[in-house]
Amino acid sequence: MATKRVYNLGTHAVEFSKLIQSMTGKHQLWEIWADFVTIAACGISNSVDHANREQREVLGRKTLEKYDSDEIVKMGSLLGLLTLGLEENPEQDFLGEMYMQLDLGSHWHGQFFTPYNVSRMMARIGTDKVELLKELEYDIVSFNDCACGGGAMLIAAANQMRELLNDTCFNWQEKCLFVGQDLDGIAAKMCYIQLSLLGCAGYVKIGDTLRNPVADGDDPADYWYTPMYFSGTWHFRRVFRKLDKIIAEANKDFNPKGSKWDLSENSPRDLQISLDELRDSNGR
Repeated sequence: MATKRVYNLGTHAVEFSKLIQSMTGKHQLWEIWADFVTIAACGISNSVDHANREQREVLGRKTLEKYDSDEIVKMGSLLGLLTLGLEENPEQDFLGEMYMQLDLGSHWHGQFFTPYNVSRMMARIGTDKVELLKELEYDIVSFNDCACGGGAMLIAAANQMRELLNDTCFNWQEKCLFVGQDLDGIAAKMCYIQLSLLGCAGYVKIGDTLRNPVADGDDPADYWYTPMYFSGTWHFRRVFRKLDKIIAEANKDFNPKGSKWDLSENSPRDLQISLDELRDSNGR
């Protein structure tokens, strides 16, 4: 006989569950959930991502049009409870566990998210702090979940890095990049919301990982970038990476034999790129 999954919900999660279920009547529970996730994700994205702001404002506004003023207030309260829940206890997959506790899995392609305690155990296995510190001395560490669901694995990785780097000179928010992808748009947005509220730098792509993995040249509309990814540290990392790519292309074009090209003596128009032009870009 199958073992029933046990949910250890905190106070904020219990209130969240009661509130979202109280909104049913005109709308099905799964529809309210999907709309809440979309509205919350659009709100977070629009605070930082200027490139995608216009279309996401339209999406958020159209989604809200289905609800009356009291229901809109409740949507805001749901986001508040989620924020307080993660602030009080970052060691959880709040939305993933809530999704399963509300029995919403059967509504979306039979999805069942990995319990957070399993994700946390996996994040701890094989982590060598000495090797990690050596790697961080010269570079960043990235975590990629190609079927991220609500983000349990990435959340567990973030908590593991916070714990390991707590007594070091490294700031996990400046040294760790979190990348998720999921075919289901609602699940991907759930991951995005939680990574954003937990202060993780990174992005989530909506799409088929096998047919359309994360790659340069993708449609920017498929990507949801966390607020921390727009911080000064990560902004300039993107700027420098763009410049590195431009220089590499210039080297290839001007010196097909691979000889060293001195940027200081050659200044083609393509390289006259100011930081202002790159400030709002979403290059990875």
